[in-house]
Amino acid sequence: MTEIIPSLNHWIHLMSAIIWIGGAMFLGMAVSPVLRKHVAPDLAGKLAAGMYKKYQRVVGVLFIVILFTGGINLHFVRIRLGGTFDQFYITILAIKLVLVMVLMTLFLYNALFWSPATPDKSPSDDEDADPPDTRFPFQRTTIWTGMLVVLMAAILKHLHL
Repeated sequence: MTEIIPSLNHWIHLMSAIIWIGGAMFLGMAVSPVLRKHVAPDLAGKLAAGMYKKYQRVVGVLFIVILFTGGINLHFVRIRLGGTFDQFYITILAIKLVLVMVLMTLFLYNALFWSPATPDKSPSDDEDADPPDTRFPFQRTTIWTGMLVVLMAAILKHLHL
């Protein structure tokens, strides 16, 4: 019975991360290529911008949930480990938190400075496969950084089993 709350909290944390990174991957691997190939460029840009704005609202809520449940997860892990973390655990956790801060910075940059009227080809996404109007800014950077966050989470989970 004592593991129900930590398990439920961890599940909410994982589901939020899955929805967030899965959404970014879906936009990048399915929506952008289909819009580029099958929809007129002016309409494709409008559709992509509309989908991305909706995704941004969802991600804003998910980031709050992820931060809150992540802190609670850390509390339960600390209890399980007897109140101390070894140096390797702290190092991996620090890497994960830095990557999360990168993602939050990209999210805030996009939320504050990017608009459908002024699509922006991000400097970190230099491939010419997608026109900028069918991709959200820093799309590939977000996907790869998100996958690294999930990798760090998997390492952390196995360090305290």
